[in-house]
Amino acid sequence: MKTNIFIPTKINVGFQKRKDTYTSKLAYVIYFDEKGKLRKETSWQGWRDEGIPNEIYDNEPMEGFVLNKKVGGDRYGWNPRQTYTRVYDPRGFEFEITIPNLLWILENCNCIKGKGLEGEFVYGWDGKELVLVPVESSDYKEIQEKNKVIHNNTFIKARDLIIGATYEDLNGNQYVYMGKSKPWKDQSNYYHESHGYYYSNNRKEGYEYPLDDTWLISKCRSSYYNQNLTYYRSIQEEKNEFFFILLGNPSAEYSWDRENRVTHMKTITRKFTHMVLEKRPDYPDMVNLLYSNAEYCQEDFEADKLIDLPYDIFVAMAQETIEKCLKHNWHGNDFVVGKEKDKLLGNIKVYYEKESGKWYIMDTIIETYEEKKWFSSEMETKTREQQVKKYFDNLEECYQYIHPIYGEHYLKNGYLEGRFYYGTEK
Repeated sequence: MKTNIFIPTKINVGFQKRKDTYTSKLAYVIYFDEKGKLRKETSWQGWRDEGIPNEIYDNEPMEGFVLNKKVGGDRYGWNPRQTYTRVYDPRGFEFEITIPNLLWILENCNCIKGKGLEGEFVYGWDGKELVLVPVESSDYKEIQEKNKVIHNNTFIKARDLIIGATYEDLNGNQYVYMGKSKPWKDQSNYYHESHGYYYSNNRKEGYEYPLDDTWLISKCRSSYYNQNLTYYRSIQEEKNEFFFILLGNPSAEYSWDRENRVTHMKTITRKFTHMVLEKRPDYPDMVNLLYSNAEYCQEDFEADKLIDLPYDIFVAMAQETIEKCLKHNWHGNDFVVGKEKDKLLGNIKVYYEKESGKWYIMDTIIETYEEKKWFSSEMETKTREQQVKKYFDNLEECYQYIHPIYGEHYLKNGYLEGRFYYGTEK
């Protein structure tokens, strides 16, 4: 279960009369936050029966909660209600909890028939969702510690931040503080036409910004659209921000969340609960990651390089494509490599055909054909581009024909910011 559950000091309980409860009263429980503000009051007022007085209780650990029954989960209509479980509160009313909350409770305490749930519980909120928190759970101590910080407002202050130290937020995410700096951001300058992809009713035809010497061509990122190039530049923000390395979670589902990455914040007010570590043995790695980030250091578009893609990388990309095709039982699959076009980095797809076991690309050929002239019986010769499949006997032949490349994009400090079309990096 999450440890960012908010435990208020007081709860506010509104009621409706319900015949399907033991006490004929179903409750909607809301809470006062750390500043004394009543949360979710609008929906609570709309739901409750004003003829039944509300009750305000101290939210302290207590025993006597009893599981009642499942409600919701019906599949009638287009908008079925989520499944909940009703729980009896010993103060004489019932309320509803989610199934994940129920499973968490049953992992941490016993449910005895005729006696209910063993142990003490408090009310908590995970975002907008009410959570009944078992005091005996292994997470409760950490939840308590975070709530002490919230209620006492003892969050880490900006003046107390130490460069290289690791801090934790309410969600359990850990950040390494790297100092303050004015962030950089890149701007792109597209040509807007009176029609087409970059057309806008609010713009005249032409580039979005006046072209001056601040706008540069990037070999890795610039491209032509109807013979008009896209230009780039870096601009720096006016105010300093706090830079951090957000540490990846090795057990996260997505690879993006498993990797360390640079982030920055305008303020850290009520952000960090405590310091985890003052010094890190891998701090030099954090510095390298920071110095290769385009939001920390200015981009050097003129330093872009186009480099021949090594054959072994090409083979590895092809092998990964075949493995995915076989794993998912697809008829075919493809991967993308870089290809130079007009001295810029373009790309081309390389296709794998499972049935034949061959590789092919969609190649462009110039086709000649005859067509009658307008208002005449005479014929004239014309040409047109055609896309055709070009097959290769083996992967090396495909590699030699395409001559794949990849791009390297650098920052003004000389650090490599990233590679394009190099393995899985794009």
